[in-house]
Amino acid sequence: MTLKRKDIINDILLWMAAISSIVFVVSVEWYNSLNMDDIDFAIQLRDMSIWEFIGDKYMNWQGRYWGFFINAIQIRLWEVCGTMMIGSLLIYGFEIFLLAKGLRILYNVSATKSVLYSILLLTIYIVVIPDISSYFWLCTKVYCLLMVCTFYAFVFLYKCKSVEWYDFVIATILFSFIGGGYEIYSPLILVF
Repeated sequence: MTLKRKDIINDILLWMAAISSIVFVVSVEWYNSLNMDDIDFAIQLRDMSIWEFIGDKYMNWQGRYWGFFINAIQIRLWEVCGTMMIGSLLIYGFEIFLLAKGLRILYNVSATKSVLYSILLLTIYIVVIPDISSYFWLCTKVYCLLMVCTFYAFVFLYKCKSVEWYDFVIATILFSFIGGGYEIYSPLILVF
């Protein structure tokens, strides 16, 4: 088999795997509904604004202010649209975008291949979670988004050979988002 023919077969297989991965995620999201903590968050958001919800959760539960903000946005989308698919696919698409951008920087691959590889890597991540259904909870999707942001933040720092003022702004936004997405108790401990 010639090298060109192998490349064509590899590309076809890569496209097939990526398309099946997208079909998998979309089909699960089509039937997905609020689960576990998501139901509790939705009930609380009926009585308060997004900002009140974030403040309440930060002071009384955990310090995931960015995580709770994204959860609240997803729940509002669910209330308006009646489905979790729109918010979930927006997050899924953004994760693929960041992964693809990072892969292009690290491995200098084409845009198309970086997107296809990103779809596959994200699907592998979802499938190897011990309880695969937990990826489809709203709060767990935020954790996946934060891991992808962490990957991109480190790729971003790696590629910064000459630092401009806006590089500090981008890095600050990325790392504050990452830090504010996980459970942060230190500000609460310092206050009390």
